[in-house]
Amino acid sequence: MKTFYTERDIVDLHAAGVTEIKIDSEVVLTDLAREKAEAFGLQLRPVEVTSGLPEAEAATPTLAASDLVAQVKARVIARLGTTAYNEVLDQVIPQVLAQLARLQPSSVSTTPAAPSANDY
Repeated sequence: MKTFYTERDIVDLHAAGVTEIKIDSEVVLTDLAREKAEAFGLQLRPVEVTSGLPEAEAATPTLAASDLVAQVKARVIARLGTTAYNEVLDQVIPQVLAQLARLQPSSVSTTPAAPSANDY
């Protein structure tokens, strides 16, 4: 699935501290987005999609945790239309990403776990 970046996305990513965007065949930048990225000094790093992987896996970028947090934060801010909740986002986003990482299939046990005390 293609990822499209608009000028607004670039502004939000820059505001969130993102300094590099990996560009492959699944990433599309609008002309204004490209101009804004260049104006901000964002690195547009071309990467090749490995032909040995299925397309869905190859299109999934590998991000450093800080880059992923910054991208999620930028998208949430763009959706909210305000930066009034920055402190809350700085606390919540890493927690949510950590929980999602624990739910990845490689870490899921086939033995049912007992419910936590918080479930009662």
